[in-house]
Amino acid sequence: MDRVVVYGLGNNFIFSYYELSQYYDIVAVSDASEEKIGESFYGHVAQKITSIPKQLYQYVVITPANHKGIIESLSNQGIERKKIITLQEAYDRIPVEEWTKGKINNINMNISYKYAFILYGGMGDLIVAKLWINKLINIYKLSPDKISLFFSKSNLEDGRFIFNDLVAEDRCFIINELAGCEIVDKFSVIFRFCIIPEVLKFYKEIVESNDDFHVYVKRIFDENIRGYNRGLFTSEKYYKTLTKYLIEKNVVYHTAYDIFGELGADLDDRATLSAANINEQEYLKQVGLFGKKYITINTGLNTEYSKKKNTREWPFVKWNQLAEEIKKKYPEKLVVQVGLKLKEDDDIVADVHLNGRTNLEQIAIVLKNAEKHIDYDGGLVHVNHSVGGKSVVLMGPSSEENHAYPENIYISSIVCKACEWTSSDWLSNCPKGYECPKCMTEINVETVLNFI
Repeated sequence: MDRVVVYGLGNNFIFSYYELSQYYDIVAVSDASEEKIGESFYGHVAQKITSIPKQLYQYVVITPANHKGIIESLSNQGIERKKIITLQEAYDRIPVEEWTKGKINNINMNISYKYAFILYGGMGDLIVAKLWINKLINIYKLSPDKISLFFSKSNLEDGRFIFNDLVAEDRCFIINELAGCEIVDKFSVIFRFCIIPEVLKFYKEIVESNDDFHVYVKRIFDENIRGYNRGLFTSEKYYKTLTKYLIEKNVVYHTAYDIFGELGADLDDRATLSAANINEQEYLKQVGLFGKKYITINTGLNTEYSKKKNTREWPFVKWNQLAEEIKKKYPEKLVVQVGLKLKEDDDIVADVHLNGRTNLEQIAIVLKNAEKHIDYDGGLVHVNHSVGGKSVVLMGPSSEENHAYPENIYISSIVCKACEWTSSDWLSNCPKGYECPKCMTEINVETVLNFI
């Protein structure tokens, strides 16, 4: 086994750790973020790359899809260029037969019918994952107390809320604090999910028992190997392959979990989000919205983009102008700003500012009682769909064909649109090279107001 340092501790790391640990000796993990140094990831304590002795490893495996700048940075820190490989290159070194064989275990007499679901991605991905798992429970009669859910540390709180009426809180775990074997040795099937279900590991004898659910498991596994599982983690290759795959299957993002069309997935399906810990009426009174008519606006992107660009961002000045125009046109309605607050000057001219002041459970209540929600293509659109709301969505690089819910209104620029997945860093940098992506800047306030 080659000895490697894994560099980059985000979603791709969480998504790929198990395979890497099967075929490489992971001696250390590292990240550019000072906040992650000292944290535990799958039993490894993150270190600065410069503090890891070079004689300990043969390669540094870079997990982020946008790896060009990272390669340059590591080279400048004294890492030999020939020692730096991408996640794609690390996967390509694994023989196909070894890859397949490594996902099937012979029976372990201590294994019972218990199922692990490793869930990653953003808020919207978790909501779609719930739709999928709920279908499995209903169709294959899985017992929720046999299911364990694993999230990234940053997703644990949201995950527990989203699944609170399905899976008990004590069966929700942080994936990156566990070593791989702690999961593998306890479950008959281990799923991994983001957009499409994958079977990470299963026990052969259990699947061959011909129980309907385990036939489904084997079918997913065979489809993974054929279609999109192996070596598709760099965004450019993975997403292009995934897009082609979804087109072949005639499914869109929100129903892609039903890749065989046998679960009855429908765009109208809504994942229930229940406020288990908050009295809805009392909370609305607390924030001044009980009995009021109001429109919510989310201007804040997710925390991942607090320190870098996001091609889905609409200029702040336009959000501000839109809020002003709504207040003029609908003086009887309140404008409520929701979402994150990533910097002090994030506030628009809203009547109520809840940005940065709510958790997911609270914002679900606010959206449920709003007359309309206005947003870019992000997690709160999924939340609003789940609670029965309607959204006006500024699409930019996102494709309406891939992402649309039937009740919403989607606004795209006629100048440029739908460039998602056409480059490895499309979410951070415009694939056409514009400093401010035209797909967003060309959407004007008047157009959005008319749709509202």
